[in-house]
Amino acid sequence: MGEYKYFKRTRRQKRPETMSVGDGIQKILDVYKIRNKYDQERIRMVWEKVMSKMIASRTRKLSLKDGKLYVEFDSAPLKNELMGSCPKMIELLNAELKSQTVKEIVLL
Repeated sequence: MGEYKYFKRTRRQKRPETMSVGDGIQKILDVYKIRNKYDQERIRMVWEKVMSKMIASRTRKLSLKDGKLYVEFDSAPLKNELMGSCPKMIELLNAELKSQTVKEIVLL
């Protein structure tokens, strides 16, 4: 007759610590070192809402590096007018992003 093999059941291994979806996404951003690009795109998405349509239309380029937001404008008078309001711009952007992403703004 055929032999029957008996496999002893073992306890299931415990799953590693669970985390929320948001925490998982944050961990992925850190592991793949793409957080800076992610934050830069988030800033681009809220720039018009935070600043205004007129300022957004005159903005040529936005880039973020090490907490510094580099903003390039088409209009020199607009740039000069906004020089004094950098702290307020930082406050508004960080409030909209719900994080302390922007630490300094450099107007170009």
